[in-house]
Amino acid sequence: TDPYSRPTHETFPELPDCVTIVRMFIGLVYGISLGYRGVEGGIGIMLGLSSITFLPLLYVEQLLKAQVAEYPSNVTFQGVPNAMATLILAWTLIYTMNHAEMETAFAAGVKVAQTIITDANGDIGSSDATAEDEF
Repeated sequence: TDPYSRPTHETFPELPDCVTIVRMFIGLVYGISLGYRGVEGGIGIMLGLSSITFLPLLYVEQLLKAQVAEYPSNVTFQGVPNAMATLILAWTLIYTMNHAEMETAFAAGVKVAQTIITDANGDIGSSDATAEDEF
């Protein structure tokens, strides 16, 4: 659409779907970026949430001058959960691929923990302990 086209629900009913697709694309690109840069912690999620929510909204409301109040669905937050899931999935996948040694160390730690629990309880599946014995 042209800049300043002022779309409404009648002239461009696909706007909510387009905003959702753009948000998912932003989430995918930002998640890949976080994974390759090795970012850890909540700052990536907070900046990702801000980017996913406000960049498409800025485009729709400021550049297109769309009449978002006329749409039956809430264009402001439509697709944000989907885009956040895409961001976290891409971030986790790329980060894990780039840190295989951490994954190997974690798997070894889980194996040690299973061995310790098995040695303490005998066989995990055949334990006759009740809930009262465990606490």
